[in-house]
Amino acid sequence: QLAQLAFLSDEELERAARTRLSEKERGHMETLSAKQRGQGLTPTEQNEVEALLNRYDWQILLRAEATRLLKERGRDLTLFR
Repeated sequence: QLAQLAFLSDEELERAARTRLSEKERGHMETLSAKQRGQGLTPTEQNEVEALLNRYDWQILLRAEATRLLKERGRDLTLFR
């Protein structure tokens, strides 16, 4: 799927480079992380943590590749710092 990014416009790549977990997802992750450190998680909650971590990992890869492509195209990346 990352290879498909090469076909996106610069504007679409800029949006991809700014992709983040939503506030709701971040809040849920923080809640689950605190619970994990305290009393532990149920199997369902553990699955939720794994799904959120997988989503986060995917977004990191997506942002990195989008940024790489923008740099390769000569775009100014100072806004992404």
